[in-house]
Amino acid sequence: MSNESMFPPLNGTQSEAAAPQAESTPFSPLTLERAKQLAAELVAEFGEGYVYEPAGPADVGFCKYVHGDVPGCIVGHMLHRHGVPLSDLRDFDYNGGGSLAKGSVISNAPDGWFTEEALPFLATLQYEQDMDRCWGEALARANGAGD
Repeated sequence: MSNESMFPPLNGTQSEAAAPQAESTPFSPLTLERAKQLAAELVAEFGEGYVYEPAGPADVGFCKYVHGDVPGCIVGHMLHRHGVPLSDLRDFDYNGGGSLAKGSVISNAPDGWFTEEALPFLATLQYEQDMDRCWGEALARANGAGD
């Protein structure tokens, strides 16, 4: 199975070669409403029972925002569909050496990637996925975050 059939096409995002760097922030901050919409789209596309799998044996217990040249975890998919280049997301991935390059994108993303209102939703969604919950359950729990 090719990566193209495993991962849905991106909706209007720029190609990696043409994508501006994060400093220019070519997208508006991801709002709570848009985050919920993107998460629901991904759950519908991958299936409610979909469980994120690490990129490889060395990554067990660690989510990766990018797998090769495609988004990996649900938050990686969401941010990339919103306009964040894969090269910028890759900076937040576990590097296999026992540490994160920059730390979690949830707590260390550059200003302008998402709004404060979206933070509890994204953090809960990421946490639930990282606890090996299926994306449908992770979404349901994240929808209750911040209430």
